[in-house]
Amino acid sequence: MLFNSVREILLRLDFIVVVLVYQLSLIFIKQWVEERKRYSENYVSLSYGLYYLAAATGILLYVIRRNYFLNLYNLFLNLPQSSASSFLHIFSIFIMAVGVLILAFSLEYNYRQFLKTRFLFSSFLIVMMILVLVFRNSSLYYSIINAFAGFSAFYPLIFIYYLIKNSLGKIRKKLIFGTFALILSLFALVGFSDQGIRVIRNTFPNNYEIVLISFEILAIIGLILLIYSFNGFNLLLEAQWKGNIIALFLIDKESGKGIYHKNFLIKSQEDEKAIELFSGGIKGIVDIINELTETKKDLRFIDKGNIKIILDYGKKIISALTIKEDLINIQFFLHKVTEQFENSFLEVYEITKKEEMFKPMDRIIEKIFPKI
Repeated sequence: MLFNSVREILLRLDFIVVVLVYQLSLIFIKQWVEERKRYSENYVSLSYGLYYLAAATGILLYVIRRNYFLNLYNLFLNLPQSSASSFLHIFSIFIMAVGVLILAFSLEYNYRQFLKTRFLFSSFLIVMMILVLVFRNSSLYYSIINAFAGFSAFYPLIFIYYLIKNSLGKIRKKLIFGTFALILSLFALVGFSDQGIRVIRNTFPNNYEIVLISFEILAIIGLILLIYSFNGFNLLLEAQWKGNIIALFLIDKESGKGIYHKNFLIKSQEDEKAIELFSGGIKGIVDIINELTETKKDLRFIDKGNIKIILDYGKKIISALTIKEDLINIQFFLHKVTEQFENSFLEVYEITKKEEMFKPMDRIIEKIFPKI
């Protein structure tokens, strides 16, 4: 295989990688724009978007350097590079460092109760950025770069772990899938680095071009899978699903009588609105459902502006949640509540329908909630 043709293939694959990372940044920036419409003050989505935006820009600069300013033969022989090549290398690292620093600070500030790191990661990144500049002409340079790049790349996995622990059903599965996709992408992108190229060249002297192309293709596959994992739902809103639940009502299908009720919010303005909404009694919800029985289609969602109601149906009961936002995690939670109630009480349900009989639902609901 001719070297020039390999460079052309690698160049095209490089730019596909850059475009995909930019696409990742747009997903999170779009989510932040959606959150702003809800007057959210959480900037984590924006920081994730800026993190991937900086990563894409840094990779783009590195691609330009590798294809137009870097002599690969000099790299293989570990010879000094041109001043333009060295500048682009440092500048690309600096841009990516700023992106990961923004993300680290945002996560440590907004999720300080969970992480409890007291800005340790942000401080560590600042120190590493300084060390990169101080030791850029030292033999320690690549060791520092490797430590810095590794930490910067894998740091988001800490927060993804939090999201997985705090999610249910479909969202949790997509996040687990996304974790494997992210690890695959990071592993494949090792071939982008100077040391990665040198190691591949020394390990596969006769077929290193094919190995380099294989690494790039793996990176592209991983990034496509990662985009799929983060698409179709608002990651940060889903992570806050528990804070969007106001109250739960379990209703007997036949009589329309409430058999269980649980408030999730401390007495507040939202809670008062929920009480006002249900002032006509839970029977009002059942009446609405009964009006639609002719269509033989169950009512699933009622929008009352700031407060919404979602419904789920079992054999004997109707479960209703008053919520602030309709999220996939909340839908899964409500379905699990219905399922667990009937699994636990269906055998004795016809004997008595007194609310006292169903107090164990408090413990059942606690088990459904992720422990975090």
